Amino acid sequence: MADEHGLVLGIDGGGTSTRAVLADLDGNVLGRGEAGPGNPKSAGLDVALEEFQRAIEGAYSAAQRKAAPVDAICLALAGAGRAEDRPPIEEWARAGRVAETVAIVADAVAVLAAAAPEIIGVSMIAGTGSMVYGRDQDGSETRAGGWGALFGDEGSGYVLAVAGLRAAVRAFDGRGPSTTLLPAFLDRLKLTEAGGLVTTLYSPGWDKRRIAALATVVTTCADGGDDIANGLLQDGAEELTKAAVAVAERLAWNAKPMVAMAGGLIANAAGFRGLLETSLAQSQHFGRTVLVTEPALGSVAIARRLAEGKWW
Repeated sequence: MADEHGLVLGIDGGGTSTRAVLADLDGNVLGRGEAGPGNPKSAGLDVALEEFQRAIEGAYSAAQRKAAPVDAICLALAGAGRAEDRPPIEEWARAGRVAETVAIVADAVAVLAAAAPEIIGVSMIAGTGSMVYGRDQDGSETRAGGWGALFGDEGSGYVLAVAGLRAAVRAFDGRGPSTTLLPAFLDRLKLTEAGGLVTTLYSPGWDKRRIAALATVVTTCADGGDDIANGLLQDGAEELTKAAVAVAERLAWNAKPMVAMAGGLIANAAGFRGLLETSLAQSQHFGRTVLVTEPALGSVAIARRLAEGKWW
């Protein structure tokens, strides 16, 4: 089968889903594919590789093309941005003749590339987990956050959901202020009393991703005027801003950097996004903000640069 010269693939692999985009060297999207979890850390390497393949096959199918090696592929992966995680994925891509040139970057890099083709600025992800990344005009880069739920992920959906649950049971016990969070959680989980939270949420099926999805309970209560829920959202916005400021202050800028924002919590909760934009503006460190809804297009942008002989 002939190689597909003039084409590239961009992959966005997260804890919930994997998205693949097949495009030409001008950036025109030819096909998109979607599959299951693509985070090698949480899903496991073998599972992630299978989902990458499924997403790629879906993109080729949508483009009505037969799969063949492309000029370059960029995989932006939550949990695979570190150098030691890359070799087995690179070997999969080359052994399977997916692409001639392979790049594996952290998901936050692709978010920035989707908003700024020159890949200069700050990117912020707040979904199941959270992290902030920055790259300046000299090519220096740094990051903050991304430490996982055990001792990090401030401002993420998981941390927000857990904080909401804590506030709910504290109110139930009389150890904290009254809040609408408890009845809202019970309604969401179809429970009739607070004790059911333990039985439900400590059961084996409730992993970090499912708990993070409960962050929508907190954002809905905040939209309804609940002061406790609003305070939790404000705390998350401030923590993400602190991480962004830490990144910005470690790099050199010719002008205030833009901030590319992505992740389910940011994209789907307008109230939280507004608090975050206000907090970033008040820090006086940043320029404009851009909401990125399809990080895989950032992977495409990096793959196009690679196909043209430029390192991103």
